[in-house]
This record gives sequence, C-alpha cells and structure tokens, in this order.
Amino acid sequence: WDFADPSHRKVTQMQDRNGNVLTFAYAGSALSGVTDAVGRTLTLSYANGLLQALTFAPTSRTIQYTYNAEQRLHSVEDPTGNRVTYHYFEEGGLKDVLDARGNLFTVNYNASGQVNKICSPVSNMTITYNGSSGKTFVTENDGNQRVVTTYTYDADGRAIAQGVGDISIALIYDEDNNLSGQADANGNVTQFTHDAEGRILTHQDALSHSVAYAYAGPDNQVSAVVDKRGNSTLFGFDGAGNMNAITLPDGSSMGMEYNGQGDLTRYTDGRGNGYTLAYDANGNLSSATYPSGTENYAYSQTGQLLGFTDMNQHTTTYTYDELDRLEKITNPLSETQEYFYDASGNLTRVVDERRVETNYAYSASDQLTQVTTPAGITQYQYDGLGNITQVTDANGHHRTLQYDTQSRIKKTTDGAGFATHFTYDANGNILSRTDGNGDVTTYQYDALNRLIQKSYRGNTDVFEYDAAGNMVSARNNQVSLSFTYDALNRVVTRTVDTWGKTIRYQYDAAGNRTQMIDAEGGVTQYTYDASNRLVVLENPQGQSFSFSYDAGGRLLTQTNSNGTQAEFAYDAADRLLSVAHINPTIDTLVGQAFGYNAKGFRTSMVEAGEGQHVYTYDDADRLTGVSYPGGDQESFTFDGAGNRTGLQGALAGNVAYQYDAGDRLLSAGGTTYLYDGNGNLTLKISSGDSTVYEYDGENRLVGVQLSSGSWIQYAYDALGNRVQSVENGVITRYVHDGVNVLADYNGQNTLQARYTSALLEDTWLGAEIDGQVYTYHRDALSSVKSVTNSSGAEVASYAYDVYGNLTNEQGTLENRIRYTGREYEATTGLYFYRTRYYDPEVGRFLTQDQANIQIDRPNGLNRYSYVEGNPVCFNDPGGNVVPFLIGAFHVANVIRFSPIVIRTAPYVIRGVLAGARIGKTLAIRGTNFVKNTAVQVGNRTVNATRVGLTKLHEASLKASIYVKEVAMPALTRQAREIGSITYNFFKPTPQSFAFGAAFTAVNEIFTYPEINTKPNITKLLA
Repeated sequence: WDFADPSHRKVTQMQDRNGNVLTFAYAGSALSGVTDAVGRTLTLSYANGLLQALTFAPTSRTIQYTYNAEQRLHSVEDPTGNRVTYHYFEEGGLKDVLDARGNLFTVNYNASGQVNKICSPVSNMTITYNGSSGKTFVTENDGNQRVVTTYTYDADGRAIAQGVGDISIALIYDEDNNLSGQADANGNVTQFTHDAEGRILTHQDALSHSVAYAYAGPDNQVSAVVDKRGNSTLFGFDGAGNMNAITLPDGSSMGMEYNGQGDLTRYTDGRGNGYTLAYDANGNLSSATYPSGTENYAYSQTGQLLGFTDMNQHTTTYTYDELDRLEKITNPLSETQEYFYDASGNLTRVVDERRVETNYAYSASDQLTQVTTPAGITQYQYDGLGNITQVTDANGHHRTLQYDTQSRIKKTTDGAGFATHFTYDANGNILSRTDGNGDVTTYQYDALNRLIQKSYRGNTDVFEYDAAGNMVSARNNQVSLSFTYDALNRVVTRTVDTWGKTIRYQYDAAGNRTQMIDAEGGVTQYTYDASNRLVVLENPQGQSFSFSYDAGGRLLTQTNSNGTQAEFAYDAADRLLSVAHINPTIDTLVGQAFGYNAKGFRTSMVEAGEGQHVYTYDDADRLTGVSYPGGDQESFTFDGAGNRTGLQGALAGNVAYQYDAGDRLLSAGGTTYLYDGNGNLTLKISSGDSTVYEYDGENRLVGVQLSSGSWIQYAYDALGNRVQSVENGVITRYVHDGVNVLADYNGQNTLQARYTSALLEDTWLGAEIDGQVYTYHRDALSSVKSVTNSSGAEVASYAYDVYGNLTNEQGTLENRIRYTGREYEATTGLYFYRTRYYDPEVGRFLTQDQANIQIDRPNGLNRYSYVEGNPVCFNDPGGNVVPFLIGAFHVANVIRFSPIVIRTAPYVIRGVLAGARIGKTLAIRGTNFVKNTAVQVGNRTVNATRVGLTKLHEASLKASIYVKEVAMPALTRQAREIGSITYNFFKPTPQSFAFGAAFTAVNEIFTYPEINTKPNITKLLA
C-alpha cells in the first residue's frame, strides 16, 4: 500500500502481486475517486462533508444519498430510483428502515444503548445480554414459534459455544488464540494444529484421521497436502506466486501458465492436452481455445457477460438492467426469454420464448409466496423463521410442514392427510422416520455424521467408509457390496461379495476411464481424443463403436462394427434436427426428423417408413395433442396440479381420470386404484382382474401378484439398485456398472446377458444375450427402436406411443431395454426407472417421488407425474429428478455431449475458484463475525476482532474443504448430467487441479477473471 502523507492516513494506491493497481484520489481529507487498472472509475461527490453520490464510469450509474437535519443518513437511492429510508431516535440510534418495497423494520435499544429488539413485518428478534455469565440470548418469535439461541464467550471475548436449547457446539483455542478444536453437538471433536505463524499444519477429524499441510515460499502457499489415506499432492508456483504445477499421488501432473496480470493463460491436463485462455483489456475472459476449437466471450463495461459464441460459431446474447440484473437471453435462433424484478431485486416475472408468462409474488421478507402459471396459482406460507409451512397447489390442495426448535422438519402432511414424522440427533441427523403406514425407519451415524446403518421394515442397510470417506462396504439382508479405490479416490474395484462378482476399472492421467474388466474377465476399452471425448469403445464381445464430433462436441456419427452407422444433425440452438441409423445395405433402421417451437419443444417428427407426427402443447408446457401417421389422433387434458384428467383418441378411446387431494389416481375409465398410507399403489382392479403390489419400508416395489397367478418379486442392494427379480420361481440377478445394469445372471450365477453403455445412464450401445451379440439403435428419446445382429441384420424392432405404450413389436428377441432406454417388465407392463416403476398406460409412477420439493417449480409438486406431462421432450432416467430436456446431446449414442464437455478444464477452474471464493467469503465472514457479534454481545468489538482474525486461517482451510467436500461433488453431479467426459475429468479433482486451485485461491491468487478478487471497481460498486 502507498500513502500520500507521512501520517499514513491516506492510501493512494493498492497493488497486488501481479501488478494490478487501484488508485485513490482525495478532495481534502475525503476520498473522491477510485480508479482501477483499466481506467474504470468510481467518483464520490460531497456537500457539507457528506457523501451525496457515487457515480461509476463509464456507465454513469449513480447511487444518491440524502441526510436529515442532524446529518444522519436518511435515504439511499439506486440508479433505477429504488429508495431505502432510515429514521432515528433523538439520541441518534437507528429507529427503523423502510425498504424499497415499503416494508418497515424497527430497532429498539436497552438502557446501555445495546440493540435488544429488531422487528420485521413478519417476526421479531430480541437480544438479552448477560455480561457476568458471558452469554448472549437471541430470541426469534413469529407469534407462533419461539426459538432461543445462546452465544457464550470467554473472558477474552472469544466465542466458545453456540446453541439452541440444549444443543450446542463448542470452540477451543490454543495459547496463541488459534482455533485448535471444535466439538459438535454430539461431542465429536475436530482438532487443528498450527505453526508459529498460525498456519494450519494438521486437521484431524473425530475419528483421528488427519490431513497434513506443508507451506513454501514468501507467500506461505500450500506446497503439499497429505490426505487421510496418506496420499500426497504437491503444488508448484512461479516467481509471481501463481500455482503452475500440480503433482498427484499417482505421479500424474498438470501445468498452468499466466500472464503478467496473474490471469491463467494456459492449462495442460495430465495427458498433455492444452487449453489456452485470452482476456480483454478489462481482464475478462475473451476467448478459450481447446484442441477442438475456440469459444469467444463479450462483456459490458461492468463485467457482465453480453455474448457467448460457441465453437460452432453460434452466439447467445445477454442483456441487463441498470442494476446489472439479467433482463434477456437471446439464443442463436433469436428466440428470447425475459426477466423482470421488483424493487428488492426479487424475480417477479419470466416471459419465455413462446411469450408465456410466469409470475412470482413475495412476502415482506422477500419469501416467495405465490407462483402464477398458465396452469394456475400455487401458494406458499412460512413461519417467522423463514421455514415453509404450507404449499397450496393449483387445485387448492394443501401440504403442510411442521418444525422443531432447530427449524428441522418434524412432520409433513400430504394433501390426503397422511403424515410422516421425523426425529433428529443433536447434529441434525435424522434418527427416525415414521411414515404414513406407521412403519419406523431408524438411522445411525458415525462421529463424522456419515450414515452407517439404516433399519426399516424387512431389511437393514449397513455402510462402512475408509479414512478419506470413500464407501468401502454397503450390505443388507439381500446382498453385500465392497469397493476399493486408487490414490485419487477413484473406484478401482466393485464387488458383489454375495455372488463373487468383481468389476475392475483403470483410468488415464486425465481421469478418463480407459478400461473395465467385468466379472467374467471381459475387457472393455475406452479411447479419447485430445478434448477427452470418447472416440472408440471396444467391448469383450468384439464389438466396437466409433464416434465423431463437430467442433462444439455434438455427436455427428456413430460407426458400429457390424456395419451399421448413425448420423446426427443439429440446428444453431443445439437441438437435434435428425437422427438416422442405417444398416450395411443402406436401409434405414431408425430415421427421425424434427421441427421445434420457440421454446425448443418438438412440434413435429417425420419418421422413416411411417410419416409425420404432430405435437401440440398448452401454455403450461404439457403435451395436449398428438397426430399420428395415418390420421389417428390423441388429446390430453390436465388439472392445475398436472394430473391427466382426460384422454381422447383412436388408440385408447376416451378415458376420464379422477384423483384424491394427494394426487393419487383413483380411477381411469373402468379401472380403480387403491393406495397405502405412503401413497404407494397397492391394488389395481380392471374388468374383474386385480393386481396386488407390495413394498418394503423404503417404498420400493418388492412384489407383484396378478389375477392370472403370475407373480414377481424384487430385491435391492443397500444403495437402492435392483439386484434380483424372481418371476414365477425363475431368478435373475443384476450386476451394475454405476447406475447401469452391466450383466444378468441366473440363480446359479451363470451369465445370461451383458450390456454395453457409454458410461452414463441409458446410453446403451449393445448387448450379448444368450451368447449372441446385438447392437442397439436408439431414437431421440434414447428409446431402443431397432436391434441388429453381428452382421447388421435387423432382428427386432419396436414402436411406442408418446407415453411408452408398445404399439408394435417385431421379432422374438428377449430384450428388456425399451422406451427411453429403461427396462421393460412384460409380466407387469411396467418400466423400471431405477427408483420407481412407471405405468405407461396412465402415464405416471406407482409411487411418489422422494426428491425434495423445488418450490418455484409448481409443475414439480405432483409426485406421481411422469416428466410433468411432456414425454415428447423430457426424460427422467432416475425416476426421481427434475425431468431432463431431451435434445441434441441426450440422443448422442455416447453421452449427452454439450459444449461444456470440451470446456472441462476451464470450467473446473471456474467452478473450483467459485467454490474457493465462497470459502474465502467464509473467511471474510470470519472477520465480519465481529460486527454481528459486537451488536449481540454489547460492543465487544476489540476482543471479537481477535476472534474474527483468528477465524481467517480457519476459513482458508474451510475454503479448501468446501471445494473438496461440497463444490467438487456438486460439480461431479452436474457433470453426470452433461456428459461422461466431464464426469471423468472431474472425478479425480479433489486431489488434483481443483484441490490445488482452491488452496491457491484462498491464498488470494484469484486468477480466473469471472470470479477474481483483484482490485476491481465493478466489485467495489457491487
């Protein structure tokens, strides 16, 4: 820092290690301007010594300030005219705040001038100080619920405990004021050791597993990490302190290069593939060049992304309002989606590409209270602590939630009145769940809060972990699984111990899976290009599948060893225009060409050998009409909650549907349905025939009994995979590769079939069934439409209606991979969607979705609906997720490729540094902790500051832990949604580039422009 006067009272310049400079100007003693390294300025204007305005150039946006007669701040007005107003007591204390939406918040004080009450429009908080005991009590009350939080401080003003009721956590300090331990509410202690400079040397968890850190260089950067399994990761740095090398425990390494400003300009992955980044004059990423092509980015003067041009030279543009809130997205086909906000910045309206509106309303506390869609109005209620207490769907049916004093859900009641109860331990882990059937599920955890046992009706699941937290065993009454891992915590063996079946995996230096050896010794080989895209897959049966792509990563061709091949074409918005599978004699096996509306929904499909299908939708995005080739038509109607209420058409006739308040289907035409207390379908009666369904304590289907006398039973492993079915006494066992079935065995564990997929769910390529080899040919929904033999001749074909009902089948092949790539059960007429079973006859699941409610998506509140009534455009491969929009990438017979796939390395960087930035935010909050604490404990500012500064070191560690334990798993999950290449790259990164980047980031080298913390006027204004 440079100073203009000998007293060091005026900072005139700040410069980081890479030479980025902030310059400060003064008018007398007052700061009058700030200029960043690229010339952007923040101008401060005064009158009578009081700040009147902040103006940002070059946009000329201004924030204005006014004052009362006592020169206290009276109002703040943003560039769009939204104003916040402040009032005061005579003695000067803040009395109330009136926000831009007209909501009033009031403040009261005790005799000592300490804040003792804060009231909002929906609740109030009182603060009681007890200096003699070192405790401060904060009581939150909404008139219905009262929660007291206790903060305890030692004689030095350090926080040593915080708790609600009799549940609390404790903090322990060493003699140098470093945080040396933290005890959770169950008494489990995490310990830290520090060196003389206060840097963390070891972090030991409650099970005595430790991570050790070493430091080097003048900037005290982390140079080595030894994880809980004893594996070491090394980090190297250049002369400017930028991390330029990472060496992983397996010896593989990555390299980074930087420009003079500390921006990352090149990243080289473990395979030697390079990625180059360039920047504009303001330090924003302007281009990213990969082995397959270049992406370009354009920005506003305030750093907002204005345009993104992908590697196929298709551009998406973004516009913003005066407060830099996103206003419009325009895709490469000039189709737009618009966003509108209220004075508090809440999103109030979305106008989609079809010009259909969704409107949002909020409470005085900015809580979402109402969503209005073309399907109807969904409403939400909250308690004073911000917990949602009731959801009312568009049919007027209520779902309620009740909470304990820790704001944990203790009871949920569905629209039909069935309740589920929960209890918790002190750490908030669920101890028991009593469901609507009265069945009790109990849970046990280890000292790291990891689930180690779950007991429910009919079974007990038991889990074990290694020191790094990798699951090494998962067993129950049905089957036992075990796992081993390499030094990068990647699975190298997966064994079904009960049956003696082991699968082995190998990886390359970039984390791509290169080999899988199945339980029969069969080897599958994977080959990748320089962009880490799968280009060749060879399976044990001698089949090979080759893939080619365009610059943007979209699959163009698939060539199969039996002489068949597939071709794909796309529009500028990456939507699939056509897919064609042909045999060696150039006959079309599968041929589809699509038309789309502005929102990307398919409006037509011309199918080879059949003709044109036409699709129509309502404004709620639900499929309402289908015209089939030959003139047959179907139409669908829905209620506000997304339940199908009517079906009219030549294929199924006219069917009316009735439901109860819990969205349970009661009747469909002449068929009636009954349910248990958990909403599971238990009985279906149709034309005198009945089907009985049985479930385990996890609401999984375990038995089906038909009137004909046929029966089938199912069993599941501790991870929820279906591992066995017994049909009329015939046993079939399933061995999995991840979420996909890899092989079928009979009751004597003899191989019956094995399947080849391209890593992610339902990316089926081929199968060996009863010793014969076949190739799958899938349509745009991943449905198997045709099967060919080793010479390319078609041996089976299938046709489906829009909801998956089989309308035509040719051939006698016993193949169960059918509609959307899911497993079809001919005996029951159901499809197995991994977590649930789907009935195509009524277009819904037999059981409720167990995923959490996403409250701003009313269409997702119906827990039985299949893909929210839009089966032409969406898929639900797991049976419990937000439907996945089928487009250019899901149809690709390898995986769902997207441009993100080949942006892997920079997106890892971006994601990790974003995670590290959040971690750093925690560090800042460590310092800001003193401000909040000061109010709560009566101006203990000095001592609390010491606590806050102490927390900076701890927060740096938390940043790295956040990336390893939270950010990277989240990225991995995201990667599973966008492609296996991305997934394979992300998978090793907790100990690789990402992990290292996190440490660099928390040591204040934020090199990625979109999230950097270098001196930046935009960030200051924000």
